[in-house]
Amino acid sequence: SLTPADQVWVSGTQTTLASGVALNWLSQGSITLAVSGGLVLYTAGNEAKADSPNTERGIALHAAQGKVSARAHKNVAQLAAKTAVKIASTEADVLVSAPAKHVLATAAGAYLRIEGDNIELGAPGKVEFKASQREWTDPDQETVDMDLADGQLGGCDAKDNADV
Repeated sequence: SLTPADQVWVSGTQTTLASGVALNWLSQGSITLAVSGGLVLYTAGNEAKADSPNTERGIALHAAQGKVSARAHKNVAQLAAKTAVKIASTEADVLVSAPAKHVLATAAGAYLRIEGDNIELGAPGKVEFKASQREWTDPDQETVDMDLADGQLGGCDAKDNADV
């Protein structure tokens, strides 16, 4: 239907909108979806039909201007892929933050954990540090006053009395 004013779709149970080739929703303003039970986007990722105007497969979110934001306010947010996950910034920093716990990066049994003032590295094999310049600094030091016992330094009785 076409209308120069508002349009409202209301259904008591379900509403289905289907297309054999492509379904396009366009707006010169904004599109808002509000759901109380959850939102699922699904694609089979099949080959595009020859007459399809969009040959890209999968699910894509594009923002020509402005930001893209995804949040899980009361639960876990998870991103997973069978082959690779790429997080990149073409012009600025990538920020990973966990102010109440730790940041953990793992791969093939090796890990990097950043928690508070501590950085922990672990690996099933060797750990290498490579750089064209190195600056090794000492940790913060603290002086401790301690009395050492007075006495004569002696040998080990078991070793001194052993038969050779």
